[in-house]
Amino acid sequence: MFYATAALLLSIDQDSAKHSGVIALFDRCFVKSGQFPVEMSQWLHKAFELRQRSDYRDMYPIDQDQAKHLSSGQNKLSCGLKNFWMCLLLKRLKHSPLFLR
Repeated sequence: MFYATAALLLSIDQDSAKHSGVIALFDRCFVKSGQFPVEMSQWLHKAFELRQRSDYRDMYPIDQDQAKHLSSGQNKLSCGLKNFWMCLLLKRLKHSPLFLR
């Protein structure tokens, strides 16, 4: 989720080396503008929170419900990102001199 979101930010010349920075930029650049729903931001925030807990606490358990919720969120975020990329690609192709009309 993090790297896909970071790649999205690069498409608009935005970047951050930290997970928290990527999430903040995603919120500011894409969620506030309405290009992505708030729900996708919530998944990123929750995934980051659980990552932090599991990285910095010994044996932090993630239960099955949390895993299912995050997996569902990851799938929906991936679909949203793919759709965004396809729309962006089509827009750029339409403005390309190589685009066949």
